[in-house]
Amino acid sequence: MNKIKYFKDNVKKYAKLLKIKEPYLKQDNRLGKYYVCCVEIDIWKDNNEEFTLLRYNTNHIKESDKSNIIHLILHELGHIKFRHHYLKHTLTNTINSEYEAEKFALAMIKKYHPNYYKRALCRIENGIKQTKKTQYKIAFSKLLEEEYESENK
Repeated sequence: MNKIKYFKDNVKKYAKLLKIKEPYLKQDNRLGKYYVCCVEIDIWKDNNEEFTLLRYNTNHIKESDKSNIIHLILHELGHIKFRHHYLKHTLTNTINSEYEAEKFALAMIKKYHPNYYKRALCRIENGIKQTKKTQYKIAFSKLLEEEYESENK
């Protein structure tokens, strides 16, 4: 199956499962050119109606395996579900929103794609090593610590 179609189909599937309005999808290959992000959301209101645009880099999606595609989708939908776009952009709020979105993505992966769970943890570990952004390092380190502690119980 074409990975772009797989991506689009799964955005639709999980938006429906989570009972959130399906985001508009837009290809944007500038994403990832200057930073690692290959999927991101923009949310705005017009006449009290909320719209969500999920932008994605086709090159990154094509290079990703299916487990990474699911992980990306669930992380971004976690931001939408928890309405992080209404928070002020402070370091503390960013850390908390990244932590919540990633924790949500991991819980969903564990529930619906248990065979992808270990890969997701490895991806988070690698992300901590690769990112230069403090808020991601803090959020993801805290999450990994909790995940590994819960596995050892």
